Amino acid sequence: MRNLSTFFADAIKMVIKDIERASEDMDAEELQFVIYEDIEFIETLLSASFLVIQTYITLVLEKAKALCKNSHESHADYKKRILKKGPSFDENYSKIEILWALANYVKHNEEWTQDIWKNPEAKQEVKAVGLRLGSTGNLRKAAKALGNENFSDTSVFIKIVDDWAKEIYEEASSAST
Repeated sequence: MRNLSTFFADAIKMVIKDIERASEDMDAEELQFVIYEDIEFIETLLSASFLVIQTYITLVLEKAKALCKNSHESHADYKKRILKKGPSFDENYSKIEILWALANYVKHNEEWTQDIWKNPEAKQEVKAVGLRLGSTGNLRKAAKALGNENFSDTSVFIKIVDDWAKEIYEEASSAST
């Protein structure tokens, strides 16, 4: 997991350096094209990072659930309850719920119609982060909202999950004894 985070971080740093170099060497039209392409690439790298983080969250969920052998809770109820734990994003959502929702956004946003975005009850987690229909900077906005100010510090996402995982494993271990 950490190797992938380092890969994403290094790739994003490289893209940012490319933009900085281009701003010194290119005319405005060429620079605009490079910036557009590079920013799109940063969004793609952040997309992949959120998907990897969702996989990590799933691993934690499954391992913790296995420790709770006596639980009579459905998988869906268990997942919903456990995703709410850990550090808070705001008064309504945990950072884990936000990371989960961002990965789902990456996977499904093409299916989300304008009607879904306009519905005040739908997709509340991603709206809480500030994502908007048609924005080309949604994942950069999300990264900043989660503490990754320069986009390349993807280890922030892993730290959020690590801290949550410790809490979940402690709870699951105490419940199984």
